[in-house]
Amino acid sequence: MEREGWISGRAFPTSAYLAGAAAAVVVTVRWTGPRWGRPLWSLLGVFTVVRIVSGTNLPLDVVVAYGVGLTAGSAALLVVGSPDLAPGGTAVVEALRRNGLAVVALTERPRAAGASRSYRARLTAGGGSPLPPEVDVDVHSENDRDRDVVARLYQRIRSRTASAAGTFPPVELVAERTAFVALWLDRLGVPVARPVAVARAGRGAALVAHEPVTGTALADLGDDVPHDALVAAWRAAGRLHAARVAHGALDTRAVTADGEGRAWIRDLAGAVLDAPEPLLLVDRATLLVSTALQVGPEAAVAACHDALGDEALVAALPYVQVPALPLATRLRLRGSERALRAVRDEARRVTGAGEVELVRLARVQRSTVLLLVAGVVVLSVLLPQLTSLADAGRAMAEADWPWLLPVTVLMPLWYVTSTVTFRAATPLRPPFGLTYLTQLAAAALNRVTPNNVGGLGTNIRFLQRSGYGATDAATTMALVALANGIAGAAIIVVFVTWAGRSDARLPWPGRSELLVVAGVALGLVGLVVAVPALRRLIGGRAAPVVRRAWSSLAELATDPRRGVTMLVSSVAGSVIQLACLWFVLRAFGASVGIAVMGAVLFGGKAVAGAAPTPGGLGAVEATLIGGLSGAGVDPAVATPAVLVFRLLTNWAVVLPGWWSLRLLRRRHAL
Repeated sequence: MEREGWISGRAFPTSAYLAGAAAAVVVTVRWTGPRWGRPLWSLLGVFTVVRIVSGTNLPLDVVVAYGVGLTAGSAALLVVGSPDLAPGGTAVVEALRRNGLAVVALTERPRAAGASRSYRARLTAGGGSPLPPEVDVDVHSENDRDRDVVARLYQRIRSRTASAAGTFPPVELVAERTAFVALWLDRLGVPVARPVAVARAGRGAALVAHEPVTGTALADLGDDVPHDALVAAWRAAGRLHAARVAHGALDTRAVTADGEGRAWIRDLAGAVLDAPEPLLLVDRATLLVSTALQVGPEAAVAACHDALGDEALVAALPYVQVPALPLATRLRLRGSERALRAVRDEARRVTGAGEVELVRLARVQRSTVLLLVAGVVVLSVLLPQLTSLADAGRAMAEADWPWLLPVTVLMPLWYVTSTVTFRAATPLRPPFGLTYLTQLAAAALNRVTPNNVGGLGTNIRFLQRSGYGATDAATTMALVALANGIAGAAIIVVFVTWAGRSDARLPWPGRSELLVVAGVALGLVGLVVAVPALRRLIGGRAAPVVRRAWSSLAELATDPRRGVTMLVSSVAGSVIQLACLWFVLRAFGASVGIAVMGAVLFGGKAVAGAAPTPGGLGAVEATLIGGLSGAGVDPAVATPAVLVFRLLTNWAVVLPGWWSLRLLRRRHAL
């Protein structure tokens, strides 16, 4: 039998080769420039699509391979070093002369924020508009863009106040926008350096030449900054914000004090025109925190108060928090987080304001990311124990995909049932369309928050915007949870009893397992009863829940029609999910009785619901695969079937939910 070669074999390229190729492309593109990036990545993409379509590689394998390859390539560049693609002095001189600036000398100066290199150019007198004898030149290149792209991407994901200027802007656009913003601000009387030229400076680079600003940055003055200089900085910031322009990184490095009592705004590469109010307040908070770190909270607050007054100072206080600050300020703040509380307390003392309620800025908490990673790890560890990925890949390739089409129709109907349940729980019926969009948005947020916290907050916020008080909104959500809980418990009892009376095989726990579970449960109850501190803790947590559930039951009793509507719609949603699982199993050629399938689905999801991972990631998949396998389904079929089922019923809502969230915000419904 002829042995297949490593290239000519049917398994080429394997995940290991895809990872190596990705690492090679990362290194190659950095050394050869961006012109080779598109063809190399396109070729790699073709290989990837072929391997996935042929069923040789699972999508999860490919994702892991690319992640390993990108990490390895980046690590190689970090260790070995990468070339500096920023243009040198000759290219800068040629670009300036091409734009009418007769350069006779060029010297490098300290790099400005947001630039790859900075120069001071001396000019000779020439025709045309009068020019200063010297200009400062800031060069923007792809090196600079790539250097802080991770920080900008992290800030954009983590914080709601990330700049709207874009995460991956072309360097030419950065230079053009910087010059345009400076011209606009100069026309409005804001003290900024006036640009005199914008030019391309070789491959992947552009420059901005502007009149030099004489003076010293506030950051270089140490802790002995004069009060008048701080007040001038705040007045300049006030004029900047009066023009509805947000700086994006307005700390003490971005403000220069000259010898005439004026303060100049610099480093406008991240500025945003027609900025929303939160971005302006973040600017104000950034300057407040950076000056407080330098001269102390008392002097920083006093300067802001003298320049802008009580109202402007108080408005910025909810944004004096770590997620609102740019990366450079957060790094300076590290180890001095108490300064934020000191700034807020000092501002309250000066203005007489009340307690400050911080604005929620973090889109994604660190704990959520850790839980998602934990879920992926659990899923990756458990699945190979249940079946081999090769067998699962063959089952994916042999699936009858048209059976999945009904699932794409049923899932929107499932959110209709949740909408009906939600509206029935509210005495005042909110509009059906807005309520449906809210359920989509809540479902999407539940995929990234543990224990459905994101969806709960979204629904409560929607009710508050609809005119409900905080207590009424919380009571409504308790009513929804109670109806879903009653319907879910009844469905589990029905299907488990039905399956138990049939001849179907189910992975029932043995007598010894049941005794162990019962013993552990009794032991925990005994521990709570015996320890007074635990009794008080559990009682304090459980008593409000019991009282809320009782009041919800009493409210349902006063209007039985609402209660019946909620229970029927909740049961209908469960039936839709059961139908979706049936269609998915049919697509993979598996045949399971309705009783067994319902017992596995609803019982398994109830057990996995205790998992702290967002959307039950990892726990639900492992429970369903184990239950179906125990019921007689081949693990090589159960694994891809459950993954496809979860993809269509649990994760496909993320994109429409995100769109719904943006639409609801534009309509001020959230």
